[in-house]
Amino acid sequence: MHILEGSIFYALYKKLLVFYRNSFLSKVVSGIVCAYRHSLVGRCIKATANRESSADHSAFVSVIKKLFNKMDKAAKRFSSAFGRWRKSSLLFTAAEGIIRMSNEKFFPFVFPIFGTGYIIGRVIQNRLMKRDIILFCLSVIAAVLLAFDREKIKLYVKNSLIYKLYLLVLG
Repeated sequence: MHILEGSIFYALYKKLLVFYRNSFLSKVVSGIVCAYRHSLVGRCIKATANRESSADHSAFVSVIKKLFNKMDKAAKRFSSAFGRWRKSSLLFTAAEGIIRMSNEKFFPFVFPIFGTGYIIGRVIQNRLMKRDIILFCLSVIAAVLLAFDREKIKLYVKNSLIYKLYLLVLG
């Protein structure tokens, strides 16, 4: 819920919740719940729900439990084998390398570098289009923005007029 706390939908949800708690409808619903809780039907349902299930001693349920136990053991064996395969897999090693590289400061510049190769290839083929140039420029701008210090960007955003208006609307 911490992610949603800053959103407009969460603020709207909180306002609606406050309005519901103070409404006539909530008083009617709580009265019905109170009356149902102390009624004969409510007590019968509560007594039925609290008794022991007859399915616990069923032959069908015991067969299903045994089947699931065997499937669980097979899944555990597969999981341990998968761990061994993962250590020797080139694909997983490459993915772990990419994850480690993504923490580096210059990782966002990978896409513009590949974009440069793409642009050069399109120029050589004489098939360069405006959309290629626009996408390349967007990837360079995104890389520059992502390469900056995130704390500084947060500070700029918090001091911006748009963010202050956003807080004013949610407040």
